[in-house]
Amino acid sequence: METTAPFTGQPCATRTDGYHTDPAQPANAAHQAALLMAFQTNKSVSFTLDGCIYGNPKIIGVFVTNN
Repeated sequence: METTAPFTGQPCATRTDGYHTDPAQPANAAHQAALLMAFQTNKSVSFTLDGCIYGNPKIIGVFVTNN
């Protein structure tokens, strides 16, 4: 997931090009589907983050909001 929003409070963010989901997480497919739907319908999203993966903050929750 790429973003133009600034990173805040994520000490593991060695890269600044986005956030990642974890393929090993049981909810990964749901996170990917929610992100794709939000992109296709121009909705805003917020994330719950926990830890790092691939040098970026790891997404463990996706919340789609109405604009």
